[in-house]
Amino acid sequence: MKDQDSTLDISGILKSDGGSQHCVRSVDLSETDPSFSDVVFDAEFRNISGVVTVRATVSGVYSGVCDRCLEPVSRGLSAGIDTVVTADSSKDDSIAVKDSRIDLVRTAYDALNLELPTVFLCREDCKGLCQSCGANLNEGPCGCGR
Repeated sequence: MKDQDSTLDISGILKSDGGSQHCVRSVDLSETDPSFSDVVFDAEFRNISGVVTVRATVSGVYSGVCDRCLEPVSRGLSAGIDTVVTADSSKDDSIAVKDSRIDLVRTAYDALNLELPTVFLCREDCKGLCQSCGANLNEGPCGCGR
């Protein structure tokens, strides 16, 4: 069974037609993907005629290596969520609720993972590594003669 700290109880809003619930929670993604840190889930839930909608922002820091020069790099990411809460995950962009609880780890990870760039760079003008000697060309010419 999942740790209760990794889920959010929304039973109150599920039963409260016309009600709303705001929540801000830190989410630990270290077991799912240790590349993410300082993750925060900030959401507003609304029950409109029995349909629970959620508008949320998930923010955090992603740490990896530059795809060109292999230097360590960390970058802040932010993802917006604007969807409905459903009893199952049949709707692709919905958030599934089970036993009146939302899995914050899965929700935050899925949202942030979609925001990762295809090519992760330390900076836009990264020169990468010399194809001959492997020197980091951001630090200057390699001197290998190429």
